[in-house]
Amino acid sequence: MDLLVQSEEMLKREAEYFHGRFFREALPSEVVERYVAANRICIPVVESGTAASMEKLVSHHLDVEAVEYAFRLKNRDNALTRKIQILFYLVEVRCKYFDYFFNSKKQRLRAAGSILPAVAMAPYKLLKGKYLIRRYGLV
Repeated sequence: MDLLVQSEEMLKREAEYFHGRFFREALPSEVVERYVAANRICIPVVESGTAASMEKLVSHHLDVEAVEYAFRLKNRDNALTRKIQILFYLVEVRCKYFDYFFNSKKQRLRAAGSILPAVAMAPYKLLKGKYLIRRYGLV
């Protein structure tokens, strides 16, 4: 099991790709820098297979949500889940992301209308994630 330090360039590409898959906002450059710094502290080294998986995930534009879901159900403490958590921690405190994380209005019907399709999509996302892991040899 070889351990690697991910390059700054790869961490920046991860931040940009992951952010683009979850948010419609432009990614602030300071978030990218903090993502790199947080990865250096929280995930200082990764296994070579994990680094290769992150590269494939980004370069092939794979469905990060589906892959992370499948990884998380298999192992709650995996590098992809931790990386996404880092990104979310960095953006959730910014004003322009407020509506992504907090509901400031009572909208029960809208909430029910959005949660039902999400529940229905969960099995699809899990199967898609498992397929992508197997198809691209992600670790």
